[in-house]
Amino acid sequence: MFARDEYYTVNDDEGAGLIYGSGEGTGVWMGQVFTPVHTMSLRRVEAKLYRLGTVGDITLSVYATTGSPALPTGASLSDIVVDGDTITTDSAGEWVPFTLGSALSLTGGTAYALILKVPDGYNNGGSAGMYWRRDGTSSVYANGHHVQLYSAVGSWQYSSTTDLMFETWGTSNIIGSSINLGSLF
Repeated sequence: MFARDEYYTVNDDEGAGLIYGSGEGTGVWMGQVFTPVHTMSLRRVEAKLYRLGTVGDITLSVYATTGSPALPTGASLSDIVVDGDTITTDSAGEWVPFTLGSALSLTGGTAYALILKVPDGYNNGGSAGMYWRRDGTSSVYANGHHVQLYSAVGSWQYSSTTDLMFETWGTSNIIGSSINLGSLF
């Protein structure tokens, strides 16, 4: 059993813009930067999503970040693929689990980015894509921010006023010994 670590689940008031395409030539990638307090072994991420149309497989990737504000950089550290066509079309969204094949070690106090990619989605008149639920009016998450990559712009952009609904799950390494936080409750 794993314990929830970093998360933002309050003030869920809208869907972030349509996520679709490769992001590297056409489309939009979107995600959330977060900073674990303690070194941890990441095992699962949950994101509150809904879809428009038929999207096929979707990928949630974990990236290292650089700069201030922290923005994704380099190749992904881990990629988790799920069938996007099984996700609800209800605009209230649903929590979608992305379970890693093996644990990913994250360093406490270091910012990372969770990035959603929808390679088969496209914005041909709003035909297909994925929405990630967010707090668009009163964001209070202090350990990160919403990021997006528009292919037309070609670089990562961030928002200091919105955050996406997400949860990270795993085990923490506190004072050099790994413990399962779930066993404490």
